[in-house]
This record gives sequence, structure tokens and C-alpha cells, in this order.
Amino acid sequence: MAAWALILLLLFPSPPPQVPGIQTREQQRQAILKDDHKKSLKDIAEIRELARKLEEEMEKHEEHIVDLRTIQKAERIEALAKNIRNRMKRMF
Repeated sequence: MAAWALILLLLFPSPPPQVPGIQTREQQRQAILKDDHKKSLKDIAEIRELARKLEEEMEKHEEHIVDLRTIQKAERIEALAKNIRNRMKRMF
């Protein structure tokens, strides 16, 4: 009987006990990717809103002169897009 128990333990070892608060590298990686995904979705929503406002401001002015705030919106869109791109590169 004991021999069978020993064989079963050798063939099907129990998983190591999980200590609360301590994660494996893969769990940490998955948590980081999940957090990055949430941040990217938030940034995309901000880009969408900024792009809508930017379009409205550009349509208001028919001249080639734009407001400084319009330029800042375009720069913010660019910065958010770069953040999203960098997060996506971390996946690989």
C-alpha cells in the first residue's frame, strides 16, 4: 500500500503551496500586462475625446493660424499614442 502511495506522489506531485502576496514571474507579467491594457484603453478614450475637440477647433478657424491650446492638444494626442505603442511593445 505504501509503495503505491509513494509511486502516486512521484508521478503526480502536489503543486507548491501558494504563499499569499507572493507571485510567480508569470503571474507578475500577467498582472503588468492587464494593468497596461487598462491604461491603454483609458488613453485611447482620452485620444478620442481630444481628437474630437481638435477637429471642432480646426473647423472653427478657416485661417492657417491656430491657437496654442490646439497645438497642445495635438501634442498630447501624440504623447498618449507613444505611450500606447510602448506598452504594446512590452508584450513581446
